[in-house]
Amino acid sequence: AETSAAETSAAEAGEVSVMSYEEYMAAELDSKVVIEASVQAKQSWWEDKATVYAQDEDGAYFLYNMACSKEDYEKLVPGATIQVTGYKTEWSGEVEIIDATFEFVDGEFIAEPFDATELLGKDELIDHQNQLATFKGLTVEPAGKDADGNDVAFLYNWDGSGSEGDDLYFNVSYNGQTYSFVVESYLCDASSDVYAAVKALEIGQTIDAEGFLYWYEGVNPHITSVTFCQEPKKDRYAPGQPHAPEGTGPFYSYRSIYWMATHPGPPWATNTGLRSIIWIWIPLNSASIISRMAPASLGAAAWTI
Repeated sequence: AETSAAETSAAEAGEVSVMSYEEYMAAELDSKVVIEASVQAKQSWWEDKATVYAQDEDGAYFLYNMACSKEDYEKLVPGATIQVTGYKTEWSGEVEIIDATFEFVDGEFIAEPFDATELLGKDELIDHQNQLATFKGLTVEPAGKDADGNDVAFLYNWDGSGSEGDDLYFNVSYNGQTYSFVVESYLCDASSDVYAAVKALEIGQTIDAEGFLYWYEGVNPHITSVTFCQEPKKDRYAPGQPHAPEGTGPFYSYRSIYWMATHPGPPWATNTGLRSIIWIWIPLNSASIISRMAPASLGAAAWTI
């Protein structure tokens, strides 16, 4: 095919045409790249710079500290398509685009998460870097220890040095291998559902998780959603804790819910500051919550919400 005069002029000027995902991945590190992709989520904006997760039908991109006005940042909604010019680089295994500028272009694309569960521990996983992915049937493992030396299911920051509002790190295992996942607080802050869900994790639980396939010295997904599948496989009864009411059919498991301090709940509730944890039973064949039964010796026959 012949090269047009315009293409020749652009090449001589050092300009780069829009690349396919394959061409982008083949480009050398530190080289100039131009891509078109659609916003999937945005992490942060600070001093006219935005960090964005973007994806097209072939792959995904992490756009770090891209030049962006506050007005344009508000327009970077999921599905919005942009053309990005910047430089391809790598940081601790994460391939990203830095020193970038962008402009809005026509088009819209929302990626469906792909199931990456069976790729955990395999070399092929990195081929999907930065894509929206799901992981199913993960087991929550100890993330570290608290001040008293007890195992805990999550840490504020990777080393436990943080506090409320900081990143949440937690470990999960699959097929005998353990992985570090993180709720990136700039992406999902302390008011988000996933932040609360990770704080409620218990070691041994089975969960599904969804997020972006970020990399830091190995896979380190930025998690945006957690779904509880199964309670830890161990005897959870504590003295005075209610057992399943008789005659109510098969039960899946009990769950904990939060009951505000203004309603202290039954005598077996575990008070934790401003909240009480009440153990409940959920039947397999119903989404409704039934009465909780307590031993008569505790002075409570049934509690409902």
